[in-house]
Amino acid sequence: MEFKKISLIITAITLSVATTPLVAKAQSEIEVPQVAPIQVAQIPTEVPPKFQKLNLTDNQKSQIIEVVQQGRQEIQDILTPKQQQKFKRAIANGREKRQALRSLNLSNNQKRELKAVMQSQRSEIESILTDEQKEDLQELKSNFPRRGAGLFNR
Repeated sequence: MEFKKISLIITAITLSVATTPLVAKAQSEIEVPQVAPIQVAQIPTEVPPKFQKLNLTDNQKSQIIEVVQQGRQEIQDILTPKQQQKFKRAIANGREKRQALRSLNLSNNQKRELKAVMQSQRSEIESILTDEQKEDLQELKSNFPRRGAGLFNR
């Protein structure tokens, strides 16, 4: 009986000693894919380029930045987590907000909600501008090439 116990212990030790290097080798050969980190869309800290030519006061600049930040958050709230990631990547890679949104395969309800957010944002920004700045902005817009009938009408 005692011989069987000793025999079993020796067999167990032999097996563990023999298989340990194999397990270690197998673990070292497993390749773990490297995933690039998702870049978070940058929080706007300056006014959008089209407003930079309007001679804004510091107060107007800070108000517009706040409106843009709020709009970005409202947009994020409308999107699914997968769409949020795609949107953030597109913005981080330098795409304009409209281009990034067009690439997201949005539902009709999401499109309606986004149009409402963007219209509200536009109205808020216009309320910050003086009449002269609104005229200047309109003139600047007329010099830009027309991008289409609307945000999602392509």
